[in-house]
Amino acid sequence: MCRLIIARGRFDPAAVLDAALGMSTGVTALQDVPTRVHPNGWGAVWRRDDGTLGALRDHRALAESPRSAELLDLRTDMLAVHVRHATLPEKTGPRFTHPLERLDDTGPGTSCTTASCRPSTGAWA
Repeated sequence: MCRLIIARGRFDPAAVLDAALGMSTGVTALQDVPTRVHPNGWGAVWRRDDGTLGALRDHRALAESPRSAELLDLRTDMLAVHVRHATLPEKTGPRFTHPLERLDDTGPGTSCTTASCRPSTGAWA
């Protein structure tokens, strides 16, 4: 089971990242369930000024990943952060970390089972 937070428009990327951190550590969970904590990787995608997509991903928990600092000063109008809880222990590691996928005619981006972005329209599929 995974969690995804999406921000569009004017927002503070650090606040979105902080909310994603809360999701991944279970701080914002309303129920005490096995999928409360999401320690099995994370990914982010954002729209750059030129309309292309930037992306980061890491197989480590968001709280343990130094890569998340790259998002703090980001300037964008669209940011999606995904955190992962592997339901099967053998489905962990870089191979199973879900990145996000661009669905346009410029070619394949990275793939995601949770959401996909069309940067030309801002639509989510």
